[in-house]
Order: sequence, then structure tokens, then C-alpha cells
Amino acid sequence: MKDYVGRFAPSPTGALHLGSLYTAIAGFLDAKSNNGSWLIRIEDIDETRAVPDAAQNIIKTLAIHGLHSDSKIIHQSHRKDRYQQVLERLFKKNALFYCKCSRKQLVEYSHYSGRCRELSLPSEGNAIRLLIEQSSLPGFFDGIQGNIAPQPTEDKNVFDFIVKRRDQFFSYLFSCVIDDIDQKVTHIIRGADILDSTPKQLLLFKHLEASAPKFFHLPLLINENGQKLSKQNLSPAISEATARDNILDVLTLLNQPTPPQNITINQTLDFAISHWNINKIPMRRNLTVDF
Repeated sequence: MKDYVGRFAPSPTGALHLGSLYTAIAGFLDAKSNNGSWLIRIEDIDETRAVPDAAQNIIKTLAIHGLHSDSKIIHQSHRKDRYQQVLERLFKKNALFYCKCSRKQLVEYSHYSGRCRELSLPSEGNAIRLLIEQSSLPGFFDGIQGNIAPQPTEDKNVFDFIVKRRDQFFSYLFSCVIDDIDQKVTHIIRGADILDSTPKQLLLFKHLEASAPKFFHLPLLINENGQKLSKQNLSPAISEATARDNILDVLTLLNQPTPPQNITINQTLDFAISHWNINKIPMRRNLTVDF
């Protein structure tokens, strides 16, 4: 496939765990099987959550597993001026407004009401939301999960989402869309836990007059207790000493053919690329890990 660009965008909040490696390998194999590029991007826009040296260690662990970025690795924390530039562009289009609603107030109201739209609030101490004048979020076709239906509502205000928080950090929804546009990303493979965020991001692509990538949401890896494999749930770091076995475990989870024994990591990845079939990935939202 010509001009395929995929990406893996971990947050440096801890060591790489199986769920992250699973996403990284899926994206890498799909990109390489389509003669495309695969990029690594460090999503450290919320610097308060970043763990010292975590980004460097994630990149090292990926490299030990044969996964290397095809272009310079960018860090979101270095791109604040770019995000601010886009923010100002949206303000000029009257697409943004200031919002004073706190989390406590949103819990009290049971939902976001859109009441700040007409208040002409000052910038100081307030968040910034994207104005969404729609009665439903768009549906889309997901390359793994199939057709995702539109999300309608009787209250069109509820879809306004935050692009810059009250603490002055840009939101994940906002920053990663700008990065994907700037890096010319064409295919996004990520976990199904982000599936519900995709329609909002599609609206932002539209606001920015940019073509949206194709989306593929992998079944979310969960443990026997039904918890997502994540740093927050204390999922253990993968062992760099068992890199090939880790790759084989991921290929099993992705329902891909098993490579021959006694071959190197690079040979294992070459086999996986040549036999890659994204249509074999289970079409479900969750997948229990039992190893």
C-alpha cells in the first residue's frame, strides 16, 4: 500500500507491559506488510504523569523486540507551541469557548450541560472546549470491530469536549489528532478502550479540514479479574530477556500463524510480516490473557 504511515504512541508513565507490546506489534506488522512506515511517538503531554526515564526505557524495550521507528521520535511535551497555534486557529473560527465546569460540578449535574457556551467567560482559570453543533457523533467503519453506529442524543450540548484543561495542559484528544495530521498518519491501530473517543476525534479532523486516518481497534487485553492490562492496574513490565517469547505470545493473542522455532527475533518478525492477516484478529472488545 502506497504511503501507509502507522504509529505507536505510548505514554511514559511506566515500563512497557504486555498490552502495550501487543498494540505496538500489531501496528508494526500491519505497516510493514503494507510496505509502509511505522513511527513511535511519546505522548507525554501531561508531564505531571510522566515517570523519569520511562520514555527512554520504552524505546529501548521496543528496540530489543526488533521494533524501531522509521522517523525521528517526537515528544508531545516539545510541541506545545504547535498545539497553541492550532488552538488560536480554532478560536478565529469561533469553534472554541471557555468552560468553568469542575469535575465536582459535572458529577453534581450528572452530565455536562453546555451551560458555559453563552457565558463569555475569561480565559483565566477555565478550560477550553470545542463547540460541537451536532445531535449525534459520527459513526465510522473500524477495520477490526466493523461498523460503529452514530451516537445520537437529545441534548446536542453533551459532545463539546475539552481541548485544553484548566491546568493549561492540552488534552489527549486534541494533541494526538494534531500529531497524526502533522505526521501524515494514515492508519491507527490501538486498543478498544479508546474506541468511544474516535467519533470526537473524527469531528476534530473535520474542524481542521484534514483527512482522518483509518482506525483499527484491537480487543482490549484484560486479566482474569476483568481488569485492563495497564500501568494503572499494576500490570508487570515485560521481560527484555524473553523478547522472542513475548513476540510469540503477542502473535497468539492476535491469532496469527506461529513462526518456526530456533530463529532470531528479526527472522520471527519477518515471518510474522509475511503471514500477517489483520482479518484474523478476533472481532470483540475484550480478550482475556491467560499467560
